[in-house]
Amino acid sequence: RATELEASLALERQSKEQSEEELEVLRGKNLAEEARVAELEAQVKEGEEAIAEAKGQLLQEEIAKAKLNKQLDEVVKLQKEFQSRAAEAESWLEQERQAIAEAKDELEEAVRLRSIL
Repeated sequence: RATELEASLALERQSKEQSEEELEVLRGKNLAEEARVAELEAQVKEGEEAIAEAKGQLLQEEIAKAKLNKQLDEVVKLQKEFQSRAAEAESWLEQERQAIAEAKDELEEAVRLRSIL
């Protein structure tokens, strides 16, 4: 009976030692997994920082684009104003040419009439 108890006790010790070894293996795996999780979390943080930086750059580009569009609108407005003034000047110039031509005709007529008299 004592040998059975000793054998049973020996089996339990062996089983306990095996369980402790398995537990140590699992603890090692757990530590490795925790290290991997920490590494992945660090990569995620780096990715989030890169995304935030890219968003900041995109915002700056959008602001620059808006400024350029505003400047372009101002250039177009000034160009239209210039074209309008140029058309007015051209019209005025044409009226002046006609007035000069009429004055020239009147002067020629006056010279002709004077030469007749």
